[in-house]
Amino acid sequence: MLNELINWYGSPEMGGVIPEGEAFQARRLRVLEPAEYLNLSRFNQSLYACALAALAPTTHNTIPQRFRIENDGAVRVFVDRKYVLPASDPEGRQAIISMGAVTEHLIQTYQTYGMDGEFVITRSNRDAFLPYADDGSEPVVELGVFNPQAGDGEVDLSKVEAMVHRKVHRGVYDERPLVDEIKDMLIAELQRFPSLQLHIIKSLMVKDRLGAFQAQALGHVLGNQLFREELGRFFRLNDDAESRVGMRGREFGRDDRTTLILKQGMLGEGEIDAMTLQGFARAEQDGLRSATAVICITGENQNLDSWVRAGMLYGKLILKLQLLGITHQMHAALTEISYFPIRLANLTLKSTILHCPRRELLSVFRIGVPVEAQPLYEKHASKKPVEELFV
Repeated sequence: MLNELINWYGSPEMGGVIPEGEAFQARRLRVLEPAEYLNLSRFNQSLYACALAALAPTTHNTIPQRFRIENDGAVRVFVDRKYVLPASDPEGRQAIISMGAVTEHLIQTYQTYGMDGEFVITRSNRDAFLPYADDGSEPVVELGVFNPQAGDGEVDLSKVEAMVHRKVHRGVYDERPLVDEIKDMLIAELQRFPSLQLHIIKSLMVKDRLGAFQAQALGHVLGNQLFREELGRFFRLNDDAESRVGMRGREFGRDDRTTLILKQGMLGEGEIDAMTLQGFARAEQDGLRSATAVICITGENQNLDSWVRAGMLYGKLILKLQLLGITHQMHAALTEISYFPIRLANLTLKSTILHCPRRELLSVFRIGVPVEAQPLYEKHASKKPVEELFV
């Protein structure tokens, strides 16, 4: 397996935005040419799909996904509950939504090379994915199985190119309007997910309100000791070239000094001054205000199936948008801090032309094109290499 993996890494066109260090090696995955991929064994075809799924966005970049490849190429997908965060994700919702994006990467890989696949959830109890407590329960729990299938034979390398190049961008966007063609493209993806709905927010007034909510959510997180310490454990210094999980300060637009102040303050090793906090909150508000649109995914229920499907839809949308030069940022705090979902759902549904019954808010993210000259935001996040993700 390792010999095959070595041949897949070293993508030269990605060198400018991938930092040096082993923590970023997984980001150097090549886009395999069709003949190269189709000549692989079934096992190695699925291994390559798992290597791409290792690049999927996950909450706090915790990378909870784990894999096992069967002899027929089927991929069993697991959640490592030790990476489900008890303070910020007590129900495991954000981890499971992340896993939906992971499974969509598996599907998109097979579709890239003219094949297809289906992900079947093998659990129904969402409590199986609660944050791990050292109570004798299994830390790694199966979520489902991806079954490769025959496809239409049409090769489209852009799908894998989107996975390799995709990144979260937390900076300011250029405020361009959402054109109808892109809106229609987004809504068309709902055909695979009949239980979900998209609410596309373009109103500046509503985006301003969302920005105010986000600033309050950030204040809540940094004011809560458990939230703050948990975030601090996954908040990395900019010169950290070893940590494979977590987020560096530069991914939030923070320079080396501010990143150190924030990390020390989160861990209780120092104080976060008011100006630093205000700057952090203002950046979040400015980001939401500058978005081309804010997208809310709602469902009929808060159950395991809804969370996985919401993650799959999110994963599909951000890859489609990536090919158009449009980036994204997830705003999970707006759905996780108890009193925000109700206020946000009411605001969201009133601000759209959709007339629908009461919906459950599942996911919120903004989309847009970054303005130029934001170098701190340009570097990719670290990722675990796929060989560390097998059980």
